[in-house]
Amino acid sequence: MRAFDYVDATSVEDATTFLQDEADSALIAGGTELLVLMKNKVINPRLLINVKSIDGLHRIRADGEGSLTIGSVATIAELGSDEVVQRSFPILADAIRVAASPQLRNMATVGGNLCQKPRCWYYRGSFDCFLKGARGCHALNGQNRGSGIFGRSECYAVNPSDLAPPLVALGASVVIQSPQGRKQISLADFFTLPRGELLNQTILGRDEMVVEVRIPKQPHRSRGVFLKAMERKTWSFAQASVAMQLSRSDDRIEDVRIVLGAIAPIPWRATAAEDALRARALTRQLIEVASAAAVEGAHPSGDNRYKVTLVRELVKRGLSALLNT
Repeated sequence: MRAFDYVDATSVEDATTFLQDEADSALIAGGTELLVLMKNKVINPRLLINVKSIDGLHRIRADGEGSLTIGSVATIAELGSDEVVQRSFPILADAIRVAASPQLRNMATVGGNLCQKPRCWYYRGSFDCFLKGARGCHALNGQNRGSGIFGRSECYAVNPSDLAPPLVALGASVVIQSPQGRKQISLADFFTLPRGELLNQTILGRDEMVVEVRIPKQPHRSRGVFLKAMERKTWSFAQASVAMQLSRSDDRIEDVRIVLGAIAPIPWRATAAEDALRARALTRQLIEVASAAAVEGAHPSGDNRYKVTLVRELVKRGLSALLNT
């Protein structure tokens, strides 16, 4: 591991100024992601900026009207044990229960989980890949069992976050700060397909950091479900996941979000399935139609073809679970 300097940020403004002044720097909170990347020599920052020292970034606050604000350095365990999350946003609590291991959940932060790098072994290994500035993606014609089947770009590595799909399904937004000020954008727009000179899966600039995640109040009669398929029951990244949140009016689906995880470089909205469901009553027949629509446009290759069937079945099981709720 390369030698580095370490500094405690005293405020968000302090942290973003360090980022601006030192191009070869990185934020650190729980360290469960960054330290592994450094040990594997994937990234080698000269300066680490500790943001857990910033007062207030760990807070989880409900506003009394049904919305929730989550500080970026709140741990995943803290979020999962929050009474408001368990009561009002069970889809998120369900995702947290199957995220990583208890030890990691006690260290890993919400902001870190959303910003984590892909688990692709070409990126994590000693290979020159697109995300490291090389041309082309080795996974296209190489070992691609874990690679994406949606979101055509110059990189086929999938987004590994367990929190992102349910948060996008809940219509969450993210607050970002830079030395120039703050901005709030939809979490769905926070993630981006790697293309051209953009060697990242988020829109974060070099001097920007995530400050908060905000979840709005959900509509009346809104229900959600999160399902994750993985090779082991714990400490395992998803082979595919689905988060869905729908609300009804007069027994018809008024609004619906279906977000797929681990199948594209970004959390992937199954818009064709959503369109098939919207303004209709949920029935067994409609579930079959929507689950088939969820895999429209998939482009599997080689060893990742199983993900098409996996996604279709996860969507079917999720909608079936919501049928009588």
